[in-house]
Amino acid sequence: MRRYAREAGLAAANHITPHTSRRTVATTLLANGVPIEKVQDLLSHNDIRVTRGYDANRHKLDSSPVYTLASVISRHQEE
Repeated sequence: MRRYAREAGLAAANHITPHTSRRTVATTLLANGVPIEKVQDLLSHNDIRVTRGYDANRHKLDSSPVYTLASVISRHQEE
Protein backbone atom coordinates (compact mmCIF):
# COMPACT_ATOMS: atom_id res chain seq x y z
CA MET A 1 0.00 0.00 0.00
CA ARG A 2 2.76 2.41 0.89
CA ARG A 3 4.53 1.78 -2.40
CA TYR A 4 1.36 2.57 -4.37
CA ALA A 5 0.74 5.64 -2.23
CA ARG A 6 4.27 6.87 -2.91
CA GLU A 7 3.82 6.20 -6.63
CA ALA A 8 0.60 8.23 -6.49
CA GLY A 9 2.52 11.07 -4.87
CA LEU A 10 0.62 11.10 -1.57
CA ALA A 11 2.40 13.18 1.04
CA ALA A 12 1.48 10.80 3.87
CA ALA A 13 2.51 7.66 1.95
CA ASN A 14 4.92 6.48 4.64
CA HIS A 15 2.21 6.61 7.29
CA ILE A 16 -0.50 4.66 5.46
CA THR A 17 -1.56 1.38 7.07
CA PRO A 18 -4.29 -1.18 6.37
CA HIS A 19 -6.26 0.59 9.10
CA THR A 20 -6.09 3.79 7.04
CA SER A 21 -7.98 1.98 4.29
CA ARG A 22 -10.63 0.68 6.69
CA ARG A 23 -11.15 4.18 8.05
CA THR A 24 -11.39 5.66 4.56
CA VAL A 25 -13.96 3.06 3.50
CA ALA A 26 -16.05 3.59 6.64
CA THR A 27 -15.93 7.38 6.44
CA THR A 28 -16.79 7.37 2.73
CA LEU A 29 -19.73 5.01 3.17
CA LEU A 30 -21.12 6.91 6.15
CA ALA A 31 -20.72 10.27 4.38
CA ASN A 32 -22.69 8.89 1.44
CA GLY A 33 -25.69 7.77 3.43
CA VAL A 34 -24.97 4.10 4.08
CA PRO A 35 -26.64 3.22 7.39
CA ILE A 36 -24.15 2.90 10.22
CA GLU A 37 -25.42 -0.61 10.99
CA LYS A 38 -24.43 -1.74 7.48
CA VAL A 39 -20.95 -0.25 7.89
CA GLN A 40 -20.66 -1.85 11.32
CA ASP A 41 -21.48 -5.22 9.77
CA LEU A 42 -19.00 -4.73 6.92
CA LEU A 43 -16.20 -3.91 9.35
CA SER A 44 -17.23 -6.71 11.76
CA HIS A 45 -17.49 -4.35 14.72
CA ASN A 46 -19.27 -5.86 17.71
CA ASP A 47 -20.03 -2.44 19.19
CA ILE A 48 -21.55 0.36 17.09
CA ARG A 49 -19.61 2.92 19.13
CA VAL A 50 -16.44 1.69 17.43
CA THR A 51 -17.99 2.31 14.02
CA ARG A 52 -19.14 5.78 15.11
CA GLY A 53 -15.50 6.59 15.77
CA TYR A 54 -14.84 6.24 12.04
CA ASP A 55 -17.50 8.79 11.13
CA ALA A 56 -15.46 11.93 10.52
CA ASN A 57 -18.55 13.56 9.06
CA ARG A 58 -20.41 13.59 12.38
CA HIS A 59 -18.09 16.31 13.70
CA LYS A 60 -18.88 18.73 10.91
CA LEU A 61 -21.04 21.69 11.81
CA ASP A 62 -23.51 21.34 8.94
CA SER A 63 -24.39 17.78 10.02
CA SER A 64 -25.12 18.83 13.60
CA PRO A 65 -28.76 18.67 14.70
CA VAL A 66 -28.19 21.93 16.63
CA TYR A 67 -27.02 23.62 13.42
CA THR A 68 -30.15 22.38 11.63
CA LEU A 69 -32.37 23.64 14.45
CA ALA A 70 -30.69 27.06 14.37
CA SER A 71 -31.25 27.20 10.61
CA VAL A 72 -34.95 26.37 10.98
CA ILE A 73 -35.39 28.99 13.72
CA SER A 74 -33.56 31.56 11.62
CA ARG A 75 -35.77 30.92 8.59
CA HIS A 76 -38.88 31.13 10.78
CA GLN A 77 -37.80 34.50 12.19
CA GLU A 78 -37.35 35.89 8.67
CA GLU A 79 -40.99 35.17 7.79
